[in-house]
Amino acid sequence: MFLALHAAGLTLIPVSILAVRAANGSHNPNEVFIPLMLSTFVCTLTALLVVSFKQGINVLQPKLFFPLFGIASVLAFFIFFLRTLQPFALQEFSDAFSNGAILLVFLVIIVGALYKKLICLMLL
Repeated sequence: MFLALHAAGLTLIPVSILAVRAANGSHNPNEVFIPLMLSTFVCTLTALLVVSFKQGINVLQPKLFFPLFGIASVLAFFIFFLRTLQPFALQEFSDAFSNGAILLVFLVIIVGALYKKLICLMLL
């Protein structure tokens, strides 16, 4: 399962792609952030389902089904919302969301480490 999820390209922050776009003079290197996150989710979900089928894991059990269905529903609503925006509004929303999502991922990692008391160990 780990190998399949790793090969699916699970990416929290596509730093290398953003850096290459910025180095090549892209006007807005963050504009690919939302499509990358959506494609990462689809690839990861596909890998999870294929491995679950091959290993005989029942994905319809409530512990797996409801979180996956919830995340997929939120992303479907998000895509529907993005399709209703005008091009200029989509550009501005994409910029703000990309920057906010990157910051949120970093903050979640730090808060999670503080919760698990890992940062205290690293500072000593």
